[in-house]
Amino acid sequence: MLITGASCVGKTTVRQLLQDVLKPQVEAVELTTLTPYPRDITLTWRHQAIETVVQHALKLQQEGKHLLLAGDPVPPGELLAVPSAEHLEGIRVLLLDVQEEAHLQRLERRQDDPRFWPNHLAVAAWFRAHVRDPQHLQAVILQGAWEAMHWERWEHWTKGHPAWQFDVLDTSHLNAEQVAAQALLWCRKQLG
Repeated sequence: MLITGASCVGKTTVRQLLQDVLKPQVEAVELTTLTPYPRDITLTWRHQAIETVVQHALKLQQEGKHLLLAGDPVPPGELLAVPSAEHLEGIRVLLLDVQEEAHLQRLERRQDDPRFWPNHLAVAAWFRAHVRDPQHLQAVILQGAWEAMHWERWEHWTKGHPAWQFDVLDTSHLNAEQVAAQALLWCRKQLG
């Protein structure tokens, strides 16, 4: 399971609030749980870190357990394309979204530099489109990509493939506990 989205939507908070609740059936991680940050964070590093997470998920899968990746802005299309993803029994995605006005308020509360607010809004808009179509503005995740990625999976997996499932949760009017509660319901639904 992947819970993702732009900045200030609640990804890290959700993981922190759910990791103990979901144990032992689900292990909740972020990219740096299994792969330390390098000196220079690159797109190649992120792709390789996602592959490491997927390999860990496959080990859990063999044990009848699941993995929740939350806390990082991981595009579902990247998760689909890492080398080991084809061995996952399924990929479920929850996009945590936030409307522009609420997003700006959160960026201000977090004291982010206002010069970069348009970038945050653009990332949120890109995620909304990408979760429905991994091929949306491909250059965002293709330029500087890890050469081992399998981008050809996008077309096959997005045409009604049962492994490609996503939901969207608008967090605009929810506090952290409410977002976590909704995300927990979503996780439990995915677990059946």
